[in-house]
Amino acid sequence: MTTHTDTGPVNIQQAALTMAISVLVERIRTLPEEDRKDLFELSNALFAAETDEDRESAAQAMTEILEQAPIRVSRPADLGEPGPGLRKWMGFVGDRIREARRQAGLTQKELAQQSGLRQSHLSRLERRRHSPSFVTVEKIAQALGIPVSQLDPSAE
Repeated sequence: MTTHTDTGPVNIQQAALTMAISVLVERIRTLPEEDRKDLFELSNALFAAETDEDRESAAQAMTEILEQAPIRVSRPADLGEPGPGLRKWMGFVGDRIREARRQAGLTQKELAQQSGLRQSHLSRLERRRHSPSFVTVEKIAQALGIPVSQLDPSAE
């Protein structure tokens, strides 16, 4: 659709797209660095997804990141990256969560609804980006109807 102004014809769709991109760029710019990194990883996952479920999960996680109220949180200087032991545990638990969710025939969105967690949080756990608290593991296990020890053997 094209309309005319004092300066000439204007394509309304093009103008709307330009405005939307400007708003999106500004929103991304104000995100904490970790969220920007997650958003970038999710955008890669979105385009590399082989199934509709994986595409929808990535898109939902991206939407949740972008819809968050802008906040600025900085990591305390004494906390660094997780050590090798914690990274290994995060990977193990994240893989177990994904495996159990898929065996239950649930999408991340469905598990999020049943567990009371955000889908983006589940995505980060499954992608080994966050270390889940015991309470989080309990919620996931309860939603899946499995013992906590199935997700985290150290909880026995």
